[in-house]
Amino acid sequence: MSFSSQKFSRNHAAQYGPHAKKAMAQYQTAATEAAFMYYGSVTGKGPKQSHEYTYGLLEQMWRTRPWLRFPPQLAPVYWT
Repeated sequence: MSFSSQKFSRNHAAQYGPHAKKAMAQYQTAATEAAFMYYGSVTGKGPKQSHEYTYGLLEQMWRTRPWLRFPPQLAPVYWT
């Protein structure tokens, strides 16, 4: 996900109030950290406890999920 997509998602969530915007920011931060932890564990460059930390991030994302307000999906593009 690009930075402009993340910003767009946060701005969309802000339409539902400051708590929704904060929840989206927390969710995006946890998802980014989880991706870095996964990469580190796969390449062997991450900390030894990266699996436990990743599970903690996934738990945080799961708890944040009910308060998220995602933007609508884009219409599919069919190439002819």
